[in-house]
Amino acid sequence: MRALVLIIATILTALVVARVGVIAFVGLAASRVARMAGARTIGEQLFWGALIGGVLLLVADGIVLVSAPLIGEVPTGTVTAISGAILMLALLKSAPPSIDQLAPIVGHHSAGRTAGRFLLPVCLIILVLVTILSLTEQIFTQFSQGLEPLALFAGRWPRVLTSASAGAMLAMAGAITQAITRNPMASPEGLGVSGGAGLGIIAAFFFGGMASPLMPIAGGILGAILSFSLVLSVARRRSYAAGPVLLGGIAVGALATAIISLIVASGDPRASYILAWTMGPTFRATDIVAIIAFVLALIGLAVSPLFRRWIDVLPLGDHTARALGMHPARSRGVLLLFVATLTGIATLVVGPLSFVGMMAPHMARMAGARGQTRIVTASTVIGAALMVTADWLGRTADFPYEIPAGVIAAFIGGPYFLWVVSSSGKTAPRS
Repeated sequence: MRALVLIIATILTALVVARVGVIAFVGLAASRVARMAGARTIGEQLFWGALIGGVLLLVADGIVLVSAPLIGEVPTGTVTAISGAILMLALLKSAPPSIDQLAPIVGHHSAGRTAGRFLLPVCLIILVLVTILSLTEQIFTQFSQGLEPLALFAGRWPRVLTSASAGAMLAMAGAITQAITRNPMASPEGLGVSGGAGLGIIAAFFFGGMASPLMPIAGGILGAILSFSLVLSVARRRSYAAGPVLLGGIAVGALATAIISLIVASGDPRASYILAWTMGPTFRATDIVAIIAFVLALIGLAVSPLFRRWIDVLPLGDHTARALGMHPARSRGVLLLFVATLTGIATLVVGPLSFVGMMAPHMARMAGARGQTRIVTASTVIGAALMVTADWLGRTADFPYEIPAGVIAAFIGGPYFLWVVSSSGKTAPRS
């Protein structure tokens, strides 16, 4: 029955895309709005979800037709994403969430306690080996003839260090996010911070230009703060519970992504720069950016042990946390602020990256890490190694051309999660 329903949903989606195009956010927003409006049974959700989805798309198309003489034709899918995200944020702030308690993190653990003890040293050795390979590869090949090894190293270490720092921060943020939300599919991008920072950088680029290198940084920081503040304002009344935080972050991220897509599709000559930035490039890294990113990653790693008790207790539930003398809402809010800061910094130095923050904690647990603190530490090292590897592959796969590290990370993350889902399905106990 489940397979039949999925086949029907796939056919319906294919028909819509073939006749209309890619319509973003309607499938998520309409069903969610129907449940928040009071639809409880499957029949009610199907009826009202379909009706709300039709109204959303009809209103979006009307907005496109009315605004076309003023600002030109805008893709209807972009308007649906913007309007659906705004509607979802408004309803999340006023209606009680129906998904506060999410499924606990489960994973396929193939390693025992002995392997877990040696996990961190092994990860560090792998990181060192990958870094050395990335720095020295091609020095003695035909592609680098006429270049001094020191000159090649001087041009290569900033991007390697930047990649490692961004990967470490995203992985650390992802591990903490999955712990406090008890959701194995949670990732730092789901908080909306990456999209907000990206939108702030683009706004600074369009309005202030590149006259000062501080303009994009200031714009990114302001965008990250505003987007995260919006998510917090939605989830504050629910004690920053997992459901409202993740749904609010998805809505804010979809809103920012839709606006960025609208700018890219506008035909502005500067849109090519924005499109390249959204793919997570590392070849623009400079010495000062690499050093600052590395220092900030070290600070984040040094600060994270201060949250050890919160990270270990919050996954056990709010009742347990209160019984142990903790304030769950306050602790969760501070951790979310820490995660947002790490995500915003990584987005500023590299760009929006997918899968790293979600994939590294999974790999740490599957390799044998036990306890939330060890998972956070191991995830940090694994995330750094993943990004260094992605940068190296992007530099060498189509030499002398480059593939952005964010694209390579997505190519690695997609098949990896398909394999994780397949293997976990074979080993999961039946309920």
